[in-house]
Amino acid sequence: KKPIILFLGEREETAHALAELVAVMNDFDVLDGSEYYFVPRFHPCMKDDVPLEFALCEEVLSGFKGGVLVRDSSVCTTTELIASASLVVSMCSTTLAEASILRKPNISLLYPDHGQKVFLRYTNGVMDESPFVSTRCSVKAENREQLIRLLKDKSWFESQVLSQEKTFVLDSQNTLRAAGVVMRTMDGRI
Repeated sequence: KKPIILFLGEREETAHALAELVAVMNDFDVLDGSEYYFVPRFHPCMKDDVPLEFALCEEVLSGFKGGVLVRDSSVCTTTELIASASLVVSMCSTTLAEASILRKPNISLLYPDHGQKVFLRYTNGVMDESPFVSTRCSVKAENREQLIRLLKDKSWFESQVLSQEKTFVLDSQNTLRAAGVVMRTMDGRI
């Protein structure tokens, strides 16, 4: 019955993003006095590929005191966790697309020297903004003050859902629309 705040980590800069979220949840009443579950879920390769980052995340979690920490969520798939979440927080993970499809409020932690830097490296500079943010399917926090504001003032939830509905249309016609785009792009030369 308690709200669930789900944090979905990546590999690089996850400890920084997690530390920012934990600091805010420790210092501020983010859910208006309601008790909540905090479920951190890390990239499946993180422990093996970047063990130092994983260790830093574990250290951050040892200082969490903002709600009820669920350290082991392995009985659920990531999709199940997203479906049950009240709020999803990540950097630029593709799991934000799942959150958008499920019409879940979500925040992209893209601080310029951390998450945003990782995103720019992932895209080799081809994109300067996360598509989740540019389509308004995710709200962007570039610093702690913005993160605090987004967690305290949830007025953005409704407009985000409208953007998610517009961007991720779920009417069984996506294949037809994609074929139309291909046909127009190919100028009918198939």
